[in-house]
Amino acid sequence: MQFRNAILGVTLGAALLSGGAAEAVTVEISTFSGETIGTPPVAYLNGDIVRYDSVTKAAGVVFNESSFTGSEDIDAWDVLPGGDVLLSTLTAATLGGTTFQNGDIARWNGSTLSIVFSESNFLDPATADIDAVSMHPTNGNLLFSTRADATIGALSFLDGDIVMWDGATASIFFAESSFGAGDINVDAFDLAGDGTFLLSTVDDVTLDSVLYLNGDLILYDPNTFTASRVFPESDFATTPADIDAAAFSIFPIPEPGTASLLGLGLAGLGLAGRKRSARR
Repeated sequence: MQFRNAILGVTLGAALLSGGAAEAVTVEISTFSGETIGTPPVAYLNGDIVRYDSVTKAAGVVFNESSFTGSEDIDAWDVLPGGDVLLSTLTAATLGGTTFQNGDIARWNGSTLSIVFSESNFLDPATADIDAVSMHPTNGNLLFSTRADATIGALSFLDGDIVMWDGATASIFFAESSFGAGDINVDAFDLAGDGTFLLSTVDDVTLDSVLYLNGDLILYDPNTFTASRVFPESDFATTPADIDAAAFSIFPIPEPGTASLLGLGLAGLGLAGRKRSARR
């Protein structure tokens, strides 16, 4: 939690005015298609995870899809303080010899994988696909959103809702209706220690009368219902680009010479990535 508070201390140094660009954070992102970003330019595939600082423009691939058995598409991602990551994929995937489903949430430490949430908890596991995930920095509960509306136990929720799972029951952590901007499908999310959160959406969205693109990263304050753009889609070499997973990063940007090593094997830092090759 301390790293997130430190990051947000910088980010929120600029007031969260509607549409205002706050000080950028270091983030880890993946996109719907391969892109180029950073100075010097870093080209990556849609199965890679890229760490990026939009102030310094430094970028580095920290994990690539070759760590999976076969080509995969990660559609949910969170970096934990100890270096492990949480992830989910668009289809069933195998990592570290363990296979998981697209409605599962897996925890990866660079060598072993465990399932921390099973898609069997959904009323209809066959159609449930988690496409955004974060761990609550205070209580450790899982927070997630799904590709489509879904039901867990007695709780039915929308694809723009953020659900909290305490290991036994699900509840609405943040309702799509609270955005006040119509139908919003969240496909990237990460909660900070002060209650604000990063998000990106499947389609362009208007918040506080400001248009945000699906390649933007938004920092949203649920207490004041205000938003700021912490990462503009225009930072990509070619646009449009669609971010479909993102998280605050707790690591420095890797040097160009070490980035490929991190991508190929240093999944040991717990960073993994494969993004959607099939769009909703």
